[in-house]
Amino acid sequence: TVAVRFTYLADQFVSEVQGTEDPVEMLQLSCIWPPFPQGSFVDNDVYSELDPREAPYWKLRQIPRQDVPTPLTRILWRLYRFRQEAAAVRSAASHMAPAAPKSVTETLRY
Repeated sequence: TVAVRFTYLADQFVSEVQGTEDPVEMLQLSCIWPPFPQGSFVDNDVYSELDPREAPYWKLRQIPRQDVPTPLTRILWRLYRFRQEAAAVRSAASHMAPAAPKSVTETLRY
């Protein structure tokens, strides 16, 4: 059997919004066919019976730019920093609070 996948890359885009940098570096489209018996189709440098538009499976992958922070990136970083600060405050508060009694008899001593 032979499995077939055609992969197309798009790395040049016309920006829809003037004055903004596109956070997408590249789009990768894979057109995928399930395994075929050997010799059941013709595919060479000159001619192919496989039309990518008729492939039963398509996989689209977006590859982001590493140097362009998006609004979601900024929000996630703020949330991450907030979580770190909250964990530090909880840790400090747990060291300052009196220890909770561990048994009923210890409760009576308070």
